Amino acid sequence: MEPMKHAAKIKYAATIILSRGPDHDPEVYLARRAPEIRFFGDYWVFPGGNISRGDYADDDTDLDSAFRRCAVREVNEEINISVREQDLQAVFRITTPPFAPVLFDTQFMHARAQDNEYPQVDGYELVEGDFVKPAEILDAWRLGDIKIAPPVLYLLEMLAESGLTGFFEHARKASDRLKQGHLHPVYFSPGIFMAPLATDTIPPATTTNTMIVGTDRLYIVDPASPDPNEQKRLFDKLDALLAEGRQLESILLTHHHFD
Repeated sequence: MEPMKHAAKIKYAATIILSRGPDHDPEVYLARRAPEIRFFGDYWVFPGGNISRGDYADDDTDLDSAFRRCAVREVNEEINISVREQDLQAVFRITTPPFAPVLFDTQFMHARAQDNEYPQVDGYELVEGDFVKPAEILDAWRLGDIKIAPPVLYLLEMLAESGLTGFFEHARKASDRLKQGHLHPVYFSPGIFMAPLATDTIPPATTTNTMIVGTDRLYIVDPASPDPNEQKRLFDKLDALLAEGRQLESILLTHHHFD
C-alpha cells in the first residue's frame, strides 16, 4: 500500500526560548496567549509568530535567515525585548501533525535574556508572562491548573530533565526523530497521547486520532489506520513506552466505520 498523502497549507513560524540563570537550573520565559485567539488561545507558549514577507528581505529562498528575522521581530513586538540575530541558536524544528487544514513549520531558537531587560507582554496576543522553572510549570500542567501547547510541553520536559546542559543535544535528536517519521509528542492532558494517523476518512480530513491512554497501564483507543507505514509509527511509539516499563492492557474500539 502506498503511503497516504496529506494536502495542507504550510505556514512558517519562529519561536524564542528565552532563558536566564545557570545552565544546570535555568528559568525560561513563558507567556499565556489571549483566550479569544483561535490557535492555542489561553495556552502557555514561548514568544513567537509567523514569518511575514518582510522577514525574507531580498531572498525568498533563505528560510533560515527569515526564521531569525521573524524571531527577532516577534520577540520585540510581543514582549518588548531586543535580541540580535547572531545571538540566536536554532535548537528544534517541528511541523504540526496533519489534523488541521493549515500546518505550522516552526523553528524554535534559544537566546539568553539580558540582565537589564525584563519582558513585558503586549496585552493583545499575550496577556500574561513570566520566567518560570520548567519543573514547576510542568507540575501546574499535571494538576490541570494551566494549558501548555504540546511542542512547548515537550521542550519543557527536556529542560526539566537536563537543564540547558543537555537540552541542545536532546532537542537535536528529537528533531531528527520527527524527520524520520516518529509520532509527534501530542499531549493536551496528562496521560493521554494523541496520534493522528492517516486514514481514508471523510474529506477534507486526512487523519483520525488514535489515543494511548494511561501512564503505567496503557489502553489503545481506536487504532484505525489501514496504512502499514502509519501502523509502524504507532507500533514504534508503543515499543518505546513498553521499553520504559509501561504495560499494555487492552485495545478499545468505541465505534466502527469503513476506515
